[in-house]
Amino acid sequence: MEDTQAIDWDVEEEEETEQSSESLRCNVEPVGRLHIFSGAHGPEKDFPLHLGKNVVGRMPDCSVALPFPSISKQHAEIEILAWDKAPILRDCGSLNGTQILRPPKVLSPGVSH
Repeated sequence: MEDTQAIDWDVEEEEETEQSSESLRCNVEPVGRLHIFSGAHGPEKDFPLHLGKNVVGRMPDCSVALPFPSISKQHAEIEILAWDKAPILRDCGSLNGTQILRPPKVLSPGVSH
């Protein structure tokens, strides 16, 4: 026990560090993906989805950037709250709207689905 050293363990600091690393990890590791099929707009492509809000829009800084004129700057949000919860889709008031194809449904702006 001669090599034992007293450690000043700050529990609050450790919890903050764990929360920060969890937040960082949530933003870095994808929890799913959005697959865009090939069509008139281009080839198929996968976009990683992360915990929190994933913005779909034509701006390059969007999580899912689709540079097409029919897509609004911030078109829709896909929010993932947890691994074990279904994602939430919201239209952001886009001009052309957002639709769920199966079952068919047109989304109202700002309403979670």
